[in-house]
Amino acid sequence: MIRAIYSRATGRGYDGVADAPNFAYRAGAPILPAHADETQGALRRDMHVRNHRGPNGRQFWMASNRRAATVIDIVFEACVESLDEAREAAAWGADRVELCIDLAHDGCTPPRLLVAECVAVGIPVIAMVRPRRGDFVYTRAEIDVMCDSVHDLAACGAAGFATGALRHENQIDIAAMARLVAAAGALPVTFHRAFDQLGNADDALETLVELGVRRVLTSGGAVRAVDGVDALRRLVDRAAGRIEIIAAGGIRSINVDRIVAVTGVPAVHARWSAWR
Repeated sequence: MIRAIYSRATGRGYDGVADAPNFAYRAGAPILPAHADETQGALRRDMHVRNHRGPNGRQFWMASNRRAATVIDIVFEACVESLDEAREAAAWGADRVELCIDLAHDGCTPPRLLVAECVAVGIPVIAMVRPRRGDFVYTRAEIDVMCDSVHDLAACGAAGFATGALRHENQIDIAAMARLVAAAGALPVTFHRAFDQLGNADDALETLVELGVRRVLTSGGAVRAVDGVDALRRLVDRAAGRIEIIAAGGIRSINVDRIVAVTGVPAVHARWSAWR
């Protein structure tokens, strides 16, 4: 769990990049990178900050007076591709990890042994189910392989799955997704960022709800979530708790507070190698 925050010094949340303080909470303590520029000066004075050495020896500013800020608890999902990264993310305090391989090409299905090893770390593991690089339009044979992967990785202890299947016209492949959700059984299915390729996000969200998909990863259609906050906020409002909207795409400690404050997303997803 991390906590995104915004200052009460101005009496409002952050509605612009220049306003957003570069910090996030971890394990109950607010942290602010020491290199944050002078736009955070008033906030530092308001919060009576003190120097603190954070995870991995990096320098942070730690607030000693929380009355100066509003704190928002959010789920933090770390995207990892190795056992070492899963261990680091778990030790840091991540709520869960999404595990895949070949992140350089947006991730593919991890091997069963790696899933089992990461499950043994003691953190919930969401396994990517994607049989190959490239687009998200799959043949029936590929969907068969994906359903088999869901069964196999569930047997290894996976706590859920991140997957997605599209049709050529950038619409959800409803038949494929229905099979994948059925294969997962009681385990939650996340529709990954293929969502951002869909033509009508509002209609797509309703389709996913009807299919029983529990979560969706999205940047709001932008390259980075920080640039898609308006769309993210609309999706959160439309979801109304029926499906979990997870902000993803360029999530960093320097922008997570603004993204959460503006959108109200209940969860964020960040590549661990970029976050740490």
